[in-house]
Amino acid sequence: GFRLWPLCTPAWHQQWRWQYSRVGPSFHPQSHASNPTAPEAFLAFLTSWPVRVVAFAGAGRLLFGEKAEEFFSMFMMHFFQSLQELAPYLAGLALAFLIVWFLAIREWSKVTLDRNQKEQDTNMKRIDADVKMQEARRQAAVAERATEESKRERMKMEQRMERDRQAERDRDREARQAELEDRKAEREDRQAERERQSNKSKDKNCKMM
Repeated sequence: GFRLWPLCTPAWHQQWRWQYSRVGPSFHPQSHASNPTAPEAFLAFLTSWPVRVVAFAGAGRLLFGEKAEEFFSMFMMHFFQSLQELAPYLAGLALAFLIVWFLAIREWSKVTLDRNQKEQDTNMKRIDADVKMQEARRQAAVAERATEESKRERMKMEQRMERDRQAERDRDREARQAELEDRKAEREDRQAERERQSNKSKDKNCKMM
């Protein structure tokens, strides 16, 4: 079999594309353009410009001739008569269509409004949930910062108390050390006094002898 491609150009027979479904290659259009077959020549004649001009002239004469005008006038007269006869039915159909259209539009508007309201409610709920979550996160962060601050304050207080206790221990140790030094000095003084007394008594004994 074969197919035409396309049929709208004057030299259409030069653009044929023969294609065999089972055997044989697909021939290029230029390979057989110089030697067209009988169907090609006939179709080329039918689509030539002179035939087109004659066909358009005949169609214009048929469309704009007296018989055509008479036919169109009769057609329009019968059309308007039929339209007048069918006017009540057409008006009823138009009214029914308008009523159905109005009801459909109203129902569609209700459905659309309900859907939009539901979407708006869903969005508001989601926004409220996001706001609550952010507020909870903020409060948790504030509580965590307060906890960290209290821990730091407690550690500072403990360090200060430890320094105070260490200073108190150092003062006690220095006081005990000073007391020990005083006692040692007193013992040394008493020992020196006893030695002087002993030396004096020995000197007296030596003089008496």
